[in-house]
Amino acid sequence: MHSEIKIRQGQQMLTACFCILLTLMLVARDIFSISISKYILLLIVALFIAIAPYESVIDMVAFMLPLLCGLPSNYIFVLLLIKMALCKKIDRKITIVYIVFVMVWEIAGITFYTQLLDNEVVKQIVFTWTFFSLLFSNEEFDYFRKLELYLWGTVLVCGVIVSYSILRAPSNWLYLFSKGWYRFGDVALDDIDGMTLRLNSNSLAYFSIIGIMVAIVLIRSRKSKMNVFYATMAFFLVIAGFLSVSRSWILVAILCSLIWLVSEMKGVKGMGITILAFAFGGFLVSKIIASYPELLGGILARLTDKSAEGGNGRTELLIEYGSRITNNVGMFLFGSGAAHYRQAYHMPTSIHNGSMQVLLSYGIVGGLLFAFGMAEPVYHTIYLAEKRIKLFYWLPMLSIVLFVQTIQFVNPAYLMMPYIIGVYSIQLGAREEQGKKR
Repeated sequence: MHSEIKIRQGQQMLTACFCILLTLMLVARDIFSISISKYILLLIVALFIAIAPYESVIDMVAFMLPLLCGLPSNYIFVLLLIKMALCKKIDRKITIVYIVFVMVWEIAGITFYTQLLDNEVVKQIVFTWTFFSLLFSNEEFDYFRKLELYLWGTVLVCGVIVSYSILRAPSNWLYLFSKGWYRFGDVALDDIDGMTLRLNSNSLAYFSIIGIMVAIVLIRSRKSKMNVFYATMAFFLVIAGFLSVSRSWILVAILCSLIWLVSEMKGVKGMGITILAFAFGGFLVSKIIASYPELLGGILARLTDKSAEGGNGRTELLIEYGSRITNNVGMFLFGSGAAHYRQAYHMPTSIHNGSMQVLLSYGIVGGLLFAFGMAEPVYHTIYLAEKRIKLFYWLPMLSIVLFVQTIQFVNPAYLMMPYIIGVYSIQLGAREEQGKKR
């Protein structure tokens, strides 16, 4: 027993060293403009993947999931897949089915529609392959640890983006913000490789709301001294979400908060703590707004903007995409592949609806197969659970499913990766309830 504890502590130390080193390098590159080649980052990641045991590698991946936009993620996931193969972790027949599915659909899209074989196609195959390989894993993980590391990664990416948005903002950014003309996350930034932690405002809001829900799960699932830090990180992510001035973020945050509040009503103590948490958070937000009234002005400007009535043109875009897919039987049944779906449909801009994007990319046949692949690990977890999983464990999944109805999901491919964390949260809920029963 003592030796097992020492081994576990050693693995956690290795993961901590990786996270700290990667954090320092990304901050140096993106905040202090120190040029760091993506190949140096890749070398560091490759070294840790090579020497770390499998579960520690998955811990590191959980930390990197929010950071994929600023990492050589294609190469990293290839290394991960090699590690999984060497450790014999790709062992479910259903995983092989989905590997074949991804390759066939993307290659068919190239052959029949776009004739574009480039890095985007390879990236789409690698990401989706990794996505399903992790979803279908039979491994019993420390899911709490995975969620914790994901939260740290989310705070890092949001912190970097908020920081360089402020550093590179015009001197009158507060005035521009109050009019709804400046949003955090829209700042362009390039380094020697053209690679940085870069998210647009909607993606910043997306990662922010998932991180907040993950923090709630961590706080509610266990009593720990770390809960103060989780709450602090959640509050920072609330600020980052507000600064994105995303209408979707506001709606999803309100809905998830109400569901969380309802889930706590069964216990007087839990409901009291939740109401106090809301009250304290509201008090802090009101103090910040009192000091910077422009922040509230920016949110109100976005909510009252006339473009909100038509979803900023997204409704018309949805209708046009719908018209084009229904007028092509082949696309309606089998889609166009995800890598270059916009070019295949001859559209100038991407769709902003994750469910519709899956349909456009994979058609009815592939879309149902894709949806089954996403639902299978959730169903498997519920089926094996000895007790009903508490509602708050579903909050990360709920925030993802709701938010992707207003943004993309399978392309850019990094937007679908947090779904894995949503599944891990549900699996954590199942395990925690089993532990209490024993």
